[in-house]
Amino acid sequence: WLPVASPFGVPARVRHADQANAYGLRMTVQDMDGRPRAVEFDRASLPRMAAAEIRAQLFAVGLRTETDGEMVAVQALKAANPSREIILVSRPGWHCIPELSDPVFVTPEGDVIGAPAGCMLELAAAARLPGFARAGSLDGWRAAVAAAVLATNCPHWILGAAAGFAGSILALIGLDTCGINLSGLSTSGKTLAQKLAVSAWTSPRIGVGLLQSLRTTENAVESLAQASTGTVLALDEMAHVDGQTLGRLIYSIASGLGKARLTSHATPRQRYSWATFGILSGECSLEEKVRGDGGNWLAGMAVRFPDVDVTDVNRAVPQATLDAMAAIDEHCGHAGPAFVQSLVTHAYHRNPEPLRQIVLKATHKIAGERADSAGIRAATPFGLLLTAGELAKAFRLLPAETKVGEAVQWGWQRFGASSDALALDPAAQVVATLRTWIAERWGVTIKPTEPGLDCFGAARVNNRESVGWYDDDAVYLPTRRIREAGGSALKEQEIARILDERGLLAAHERGRLTVRYVPKVGHVQCYALRRAAFGRSDREEEPEFTVYQGGRQ
Repeated sequence: WLPVASPFGVPARVRHADQANAYGLRMTVQDMDGRPRAVEFDRASLPRMAAAEIRAQLFAVGLRTETDGEMVAVQALKAANPSREIILVSRPGWHCIPELSDPVFVTPEGDVIGAPAGCMLELAAAARLPGFARAGSLDGWRAAVAAAVLATNCPHWILGAAAGFAGSILALIGLDTCGINLSGLSTSGKTLAQKLAVSAWTSPRIGVGLLQSLRTTENAVESLAQASTGTVLALDEMAHVDGQTLGRLIYSIASGLGKARLTSHATPRQRYSWATFGILSGECSLEEKVRGDGGNWLAGMAVRFPDVDVTDVNRAVPQATLDAMAAIDEHCGHAGPAFVQSLVTHAYHRNPEPLRQIVLKATHKIAGERADSAGIRAATPFGLLLTAGELAKAFRLLPAETKVGEAVQWGWQRFGASSDALALDPAAQVVATLRTWIAERWGVTIKPTEPGLDCFGAARVNNRESVGWYDDDAVYLPTRRIREAGGSALKEQEIARILDERGLLAAHERGRLTVRYVPKVGHVQCYALRRAAFGRSDREEEPEFTVYQGGRQ
């Protein structure tokens, strides 16, 4: 007998259900303290670089070898074919496994809900949250959350508590990832609302479970989003990212799909994917953050993560209430699985269509009868919150006296009264942006067509750095500037159509909406905007307002 390696074995093979059924192995190694340690790896890594990655993993968990013992171990792994097979999934949430008749739910900690006895389905070890994701008891969590949702004038905490269950419904009925943004003064309880949401699944401590800081990269957010599938994604403090990055993140999170990447062999990697409910927070609204850092604020951002201003909430909550709420640090990780178990008990997982209709009905009721598609999409997160909160009450996870409906209506009205909601009316947004753009440049780069006089009384023409001109009747903007002036949210043709329909063009030529000559300037193709409606004028026109479900803009 010659020494080769410390004891190791292969108790099971694994099959990745959501990665084209690729095979792997689960290996057990005796670590350097003599205890068994499990490690998983893909069989595709065996022939690469003499299995260097696998050997590194084995040494990391405590394998000891003599001479060429690690290569002997690799040779054994290549031939290993244990009869026991474990089905692995790379993310939590709902999964449809061909071997199972009904969808099953995998929690972030790795528990499987809805699977028959003896089902060998697990969450990949690399995707599991730490073992301390669950602590205390469900009753302790109920008592702590009851103190929050029953606090006087703190509806944002009700929204936070309901958000902990919204992701499970969203993923089950097949809606796109969406969420809300909590904005307002510091110490208003925004982060506490996020903690209430994540405490249903994990520890509410930031950086430990599902509550993460936005001090991260765009690529890392994809991994965080996938780890929150079917639960809740809470990203705290927008001040850590610039507005342009935030605009991209909003679309990235809402897409539910990560970037397409290639391996070193130029073959496609498995893409990140998720379906979750998100809660962002910051002291300013999304629109203020994006515009303030030079980004373009688009309607798609507003409808995906509606802004809820929490400035007017109660900021003098009694210390006894805050102390009671702090118990979520000691009692967490129970309510989310209990909510999903109740969904399974009521067979919503087998036929989610009735649940989908409940959410859609709540969404249309919140948006109002006259809402267009943009308004309905913006109301979808609130419809999810309403449904999740009412079901949580029915499942006895939230107190029966929790005013979920009033909190959701308050949040919707706060969004309707915010400047973010202006994006839901692109025409009004374009006109408002044009007026601001022209006013900021008036007399500097938007110059009069009538030349001034120099110190000798001669006409002085200065068109250097000009972006437009004006006379007594019109403001002339070159066609290539109109989209920039309108905020880059719409195409040039659409902006021209809006200006024409609203009677905001001072002149145009036959068969087109532009003029090809600017008086005393020259042949420049421009849009001639009415000076009485744009820029400085002695004739003041009534501003245009859009009434939008609880707010005047």
